[in-house]
Amino acid sequence: MSVARRGLYRRGVVTPEQLHDRAFSLDPFPIWTQLRHESPIFYDTHDRVYVVSRHPDVIKAFSDSERFTARLYRKTLGAVFGPNLLVWEGQHHVDQRKVVAPLFVPTRLDRYRELVESVIDELLASVDPNGFDLVKDVSSLLPGKVIVRLLGLPPSDDQRFHEWYETMMQGLWNDPVMRQRGREAHSALHKHIDPIVADRRLVPHDDILSRLIAADVEELPSFISLLLTAGGETTDKAIGNMWTNLLAHPMQLDVVRSDSGMLDRAFDETMRHSPSLVYLGREVLVDVDWHGVNIPKGGELRLAVGSANHDETVFERPDVFDIHRTDLHHGLEHRTAAYADGAGHIAFGAGAHFCIGYALARMETVTVARMLLDRFGSLEAVGNLPPLRIVGPSWSTTTLPVRCATA
Repeated sequence: MSVARRGLYRRGVVTPEQLHDRAFSLDPFPIWTQLRHESPIFYDTHDRVYVVSRHPDVIKAFSDSERFTARLYRKTLGAVFGPNLLVWEGQHHVDQRKVVAPLFVPTRLDRYRELVESVIDELLASVDPNGFDLVKDVSSLLPGKVIVRLLGLPPSDDQRFHEWYETMMQGLWNDPVMRQRGREAHSALHKHIDPIVADRRLVPHDDILSRLIAADVEELPSFISLLLTAGGETTDKAIGNMWTNLLAHPMQLDVVRSDSGMLDRAFDETMRHSPSLVYLGREVLVDVDWHGVNIPKGGELRLAVGSANHDETVFERPDVFDIHRTDLHHGLEHRTAAYADGAGHIAFGAGAHFCIGYALARMETVTVARMLLDRFGSLEAVGNLPPLRIVGPSWSTTTLPVRCATA
């Protein structure tokens, strides 16, 4: 495909205010297109960050650890639950990633597929097919319950882990009160897990917690908090976003109803078209001149993953949701973001800090969709379909009322 930028777009000067107004949060595509054409490196004076909007540029920032670092997350994730894999750099990061990453590759996760299915079955058995909220009753609860079971903890821990997850997520916002509550939630998780860890050291179980202990993972409670928050947030929103897209495109919903093998493609296209996180951050390690913009050492990049996934030099009709598209890599993602069968979405990042939980997010999202269709035949929205909306770095809906289409 030609790399020339093409197509119609709204010309004019983008202002920082536009990146923070309600119109953008509901329909970011026109502004993203304009940024890619005219201001691929855009300084947002409101947040004092440099917005990077093109697909190859975002991949470059993810992959070039000599010039860009993820250590800025010390101010958010690190401030809530301390040192963790996301903020470590260099050989220390490499060594720790080698310890935990193998536990979450697809071949190792397959042994837990029945466990995931049992959690989903439990959730779906509790909803009313005549009307339930797919977000509040299913997607927001599923990731935490799965983490609890993977760690080998009892179902009685579900509610407390869900509350800790929500409080720690709120603690990532730049609000001193919420930040303190987030720290307290992490401390409570730490206190709860410590005696269980001591027991597992003496008597290992067939669970991921025992394997993390055996692997001698550093800052284990912090890793669990990272798994709960980063992994839970991505999966929760991926489920809601995929179903929002399918309900908005009934013919494509019919396709996945008839062929559940197409659900993986629906996941791929959702993570491209409407990823759970539209922004990820990096800090600049040296002065950089990029597309004529000088970014000083210490400057913060806002990598617009959402925009990059809509780059018209990479994807045809990028703003259209299409599970049949042939220019997108279909299947498991890779940290290189380089594939032979098409360009990859970069919702899970790329490079050294590529998301460890990518395969678990796919397993949960695709499996719950398959089981929803198996149980209910199909779903339909109740009333108007709620829009996806950008809030901070996230893109999602907080509610999705549905019912069995044959109820």
